[in-house]
Amino acid sequence: MGFVAASFVGGIALGLATKPGSVPIYIGAMLIAIALVLLIDSRVQFGKAVLWGLALWLPAHLIGGLWVVDGEVVYAHWILKPVVRYDNLVHAFGFGVAGLATLEAMRRSVAPGSRAVAFLIVWFGGMAIGAVNEIVEWISTKVQTVNNVGDFENSMRDLAANAIGAAVAGWWVARRDQTPV
Repeated sequence: MGFVAASFVGGIALGLATKPGSVPIYIGAMLIAIALVLLIDSRVQFGKAVLWGLALWLPAHLIGGLWVVDGEVVYAHWILKPVVRYDNLVHAFGFGVAGLATLEAMRRSVAPGSRAVAFLIVWFGGMAIGAVNEIVEWISTKVQTVNNVGDFENSMRDLAANAIGAAVAGWWVARRDQTPV
């Protein structure tokens, strides 16, 4: 929890220094996300890998949306032009972890099953949570004039990255000898 608190405070400080207009929406969104993770974790007890994955996603997200480099937020910077932006990597990682969290949250409700079932739960879970994120981003474009969420092209790139990240996480779970469900 100390890492999450330090990441949150550091990210908000970074935002206040470089992109202060976006800070309130990030504070609200991150507090809601942290509260949801804590609530769900209190009921299902996520494994260490999922908790660390979610904890690492927080600073990656805050850096991406609040740190301005060369006049643009880091999310807009290309890692491998024109294929992969920083935003795509954070989406793939984050929603892959979200898919793993979905599987762990469902493990008590789903009878032990096949690797294919585990893969599908992770893949569909990550994509579903990613789709909710895109809806929230779209809403933010309607209620605030300055945002970092991009356009339709960005939304489609995000959804594709979510699907790829969740598929990789699903493959990772399914290839193990014992699946959690």
